[in-house]
Amino acid sequence: MSKLHSSFSISGKSFSSVENLIRSLEDQSQKNFLSQWFDESQYVTVQTSGSTGIPKELSLPKEAMRASALATGQFFNLGPSSKVWINLSADYIAGKMMWVRALELGWEVYLNCSKGLFFDFTALVPLQVYKMNEEQLNQFDQILIGGGVFRTAYLKQFNNLKAKIFSSYGMTETISHIAIQSLYPEFKNYYQCLKGVEIGSNDKSCLWIYANRLNSERIQTNDLVEIISESKFKWLGRFDNVINSGGVKLFPETLEKKYSAYTTENFFFAGEGDKKLGTRLILILEGDGEDRSPRDSDKILFKELDFTDFEIPKRIYFVKKFIFTETKKIQRNKTLDLVYKKL
Repeated sequence: MSKLHSSFSISGKSFSSVENLIRSLEDQSQKNFLSQWFDESQYVTVQTSGSTGIPKELSLPKEAMRASALATGQFFNLGPSSKVWINLSADYIAGKMMWVRALELGWEVYLNCSKGLFFDFTALVPLQVYKMNEEQLNQFDQILIGGGVFRTAYLKQFNNLKAKIFSSYGMTETISHIAIQSLYPEFKNYYQCLKGVEIGSNDKSCLWIYANRLNSERIQTNDLVEIISESKFKWLGRFDNVINSGGVKLFPETLEKKYSAYTTENFFFAGEGDKKLGTRLILILEGDGEDRSPRDSDKILFKELDFTDFEIPKRIYFVKKFIFTETKKIQRNKTLDLVYKKL
């Protein structure tokens, strides 16, 4: 059974009793998870987000979750007494793992982000970051963003940003992230694996992951990647989302990374049937607007963002409100259905 780290505290108040810790929390998802974490079972039941399929339940070994927590602490140099803000639901793996890291590493946890406080670390989803100004972002030394593509254009508005910002790669099956990408102040176009993680790709160029501390079996993903080295890779997108347009393979998520340097609004690329090309590339934007073929001004913008002629969408559609999962990921197919309902 897990025990509280001797230096564990919330907002400066130390806890030696698990019961008192759980009783002090107001968030029900946190209460539920900590009750499960401290029970006699060697496993934790978690639910996938459903962003790439039907949500399902998994049983993750607590020992593997502890190993994942230690790897994160090592990567970000976060030891006992590190000040950390937790603002993620513990219903999902990202929120659960923030608590496991805090408990195992002896972090000083804060559940609010009052002005004047400074933190060593936090993990957030893109939407949370978009709601923060420069002063709020600078309350953190390191920010890890997960749960969706982060639009780096948001950072261009700031003149004196001091926080170091990273993006994570991982999933419920890998017990949160297994690789990290640096976004700011140094941008790197690849993910660096955490220590002890082995990677490779199959004959479809889809990533496989092996980390004995997390799982005794190799995990095969549907993520298309370019392997750079034994510990680095570029993520191209989901195999399921690849668009074959006139014989040219287009990767929506790769295009979305390019386009994210321009806008902080919600958008995604997809494909639709075309008599000439078989499938043509389209861009879906959230908001009010008139569906259209790309204008000259659109084409100039795409060229400035390093789009090739093949990568410029043949049609641009607008949807007033996108559909999201509970973890704030865009549900592409359901949102795309809204496009065709209005046609």
